[in-house]
Amino acid sequence: GQRSGRGSRGRGPRVGFDVVTLDGQRGPLARVGSGTERPPHERGGAACHHVGKYQVDVNSFEQIALPTLQIKTKPSSKVETGSGANSEAKQLFIIDEVGKMELFSRDFVEAVKALFHCPSVVVLATIPIARQKSHWLVEELRHRPDCCLFEVSEKNRDDLVKEVTDFLLINISS
Repeated sequence: GQRSGRGSRGRGPRVGFDVVTLDGQRGPLARVGSGTERPPHERGGAACHHVGKYQVDVNSFEQIALPTLQIKTKPSSKVETGSGANSEAKQLFIIDEVGKMELFSRDFVEAVKALFHCPSVVVLATIPIARQKSHWLVEELRHRPDCCLFEVSEKNRDDLVKEVTDFLLINISS
C-alpha cells in the first residue's frame, strides 16, 4: 500500500493503494477519502466506491490494469518440455489481486472471466480468504475444477515459491 512520508520505507500512516503493472506502470487504486470527493458529473458519472476509509478510483485502475489483461492473438512460441518435445507456450497472466476494490470494475470482472475461460492462458491470481459474503466471481474461481488453490500463510510462503513455480511451468508448457 501507499504510505505518507518521505522515502520508500513505508514510514507514516497508510494513505492508499496503487495498481502496479509488471512493466512498472503505477497509478492510484484507492486513497483515504478526503471528504471533498468530486460529484458524479465531474467523474464522468462514475459511482464513488469505498472500502473502509479508502475511496476506490475505478477509472485509474481500469486505465492501467485493463490493457495488461488482453489476450494476445498472435501464435505463441514453442516451449521445450522436460521430455525433449516442443509444445505451444501458453500466455501467463499474473493478477494480485481479484479483491474487493478491483471488483468494483465491471470491465475487470469481464476481463478476468475471459482469461479463465481461455484454454491458451494460464492465470496466477490471488483471491481473498473465504468469507461469508464473498463476491460471486471470487467464489466461482475458488470452486473451479481447473484451478489449483494454494493457501499462503506467513509460515509457508517461502516454501510455496518452488511449488507454485513448478506448477506454472508444467501448466504453461502443457
